[in-house]
Amino acid sequence: MAHEYDNLEKLKHIKWITFDCYGTLIDWETGIVETLEPLFKRSHKAFHPSEILKTYARLEKEAESGPYRPYRAVLREVMIHFARTYDLYLAPGEECLLEEHLPSWKAFPDVPFALGQLTTHFLVGVLSNIDTDLIHESFRQFDTFPTLILTSEQVRYYKPHPVFFETFMKETGVKPGTILHCAQSLYHDIKPASNLGWVTCHVARPHPWGAPATPSAQVKPDFTVENLRELLDLLQKAGLFTV
Repeated sequence: MAHEYDNLEKLKHIKWITFDCYGTLIDWETGIVETLEPLFKRSHKAFHPSEILKTYARLEKEAESGPYRPYRAVLREVMIHFARTYDLYLAPGEECLLEEHLPSWKAFPDVPFALGQLTTHFLVGVLSNIDTDLIHESFRQFDTFPTLILTSEQVRYYKPHPVFFETFMKETGVKPGTILHCAQSLYHDIKPASNLGWVTCHVARPHPWGAPATPSAQVKPDFTVENLRELLDLLQKAGLFTV
């Protein structure tokens, strides 16, 4: 899809391109749906993916509030509350299903090529609400690796807390206007990054079931693309590199 982009001058000083991972690089909505659907079928409950993803967004937000705890604990609490909310049967150990399945969730088709191009031309960071070993398992499917991965386990906070983004700047020594942050979630990423003066690009991936697995937020990103191939096009139009 061809786009005409305004404000390309905002990209002139970019030194880092950063990404959220799950929902932006990894197709976690499909992963969530495919993990939970068998539980509904087994319990003879109606399964409506749009409603399920909305519930997931609410339960995860609640589970990430309060003092930090590992993302595995967040996922277990989400599973337990799903079972209570929809009267699902969980066999012993099945509260761990999300964390067990998450490393196998696949990247969006456009991601491997785009990451290969970006890591060749830019410093690339990934900022993710995840346990460090889990994201390293997810990245086994790629041939390239980012310059820096920063996780909630390292920061001890979950996005959208500003400390997450401030920690990235502290560790890299870069200023807000030199970072282009690309993410699907307006709530977790685009709004807090924008508030700190980062240049932002909303990766507005289509939602096959009509609802995202993230809360909503009111914010205007600097740029919007539907996938990472469009991001490459944006960066080329800004004169930052050529394929």
